[in-house]
Amino acid sequence: MSIGRREILLAASTAVLGSACPTGAVAGTGRKAKGPADAQAVAAITQLMNEWAHEVDSNYGRTMVEADVLTPDCRCKLEDQWISGRDAIAAYYKARFAGIKPGEPAPIIRQLLSNFRITLTGKDEANVGLNLLLFVKVGTVPFSDYCDPVEVADVRADCRRGADGHWRINMLDSDRIFRRD
Repeated sequence: MSIGRREILLAASTAVLGSACPTGAVAGTGRKAKGPADAQAVAAITQLMNEWAHEVDSNYGRTMVEADVLTPDCRCKLEDQWISGRDAIAAYYKARFAGIKPGEPAPIIRQLLSNFRITLTGKDEANVGLNLLLFVKVGTVPFSDYCDPVEVADVRADCRRGADGHWRINMLDSDRIFRRD
């Protein structure tokens, strides 16, 4: 059995988080964390959100199904429209970025996620709030000129842990706070 990147990063994050605050509060619940299991869930959900951003940044979301970060019944609000179902969301990304060819100038996307607020609402469910800073520039890397952020957004997600123990995004929505025209 091989250990994937998600499991290695999760193990490292859990070790640091568990040792740093084994009895810290679970955000938004008003209750104390129940120990390592809650710490591990918070680390896994944080990693999940980072894996989602990485999939969009590095693959334009075109391998969203293979990235295994969405539930089959996930709902996402993308460009002011709700899309339901993991396969439909993956099809949206594939269609949106279908014309990108290796070696040609392409939109380079980077999403910086911060200020995570994770509320464990049940044993296998959580609500996530975070801030997203989005950069997009067409060209080839490395860029030598400056790129302003395109957008700052407040992101909300509902996450669910599957029978296999992995957390996945079940709903994803955001409010654009600042948007460059």
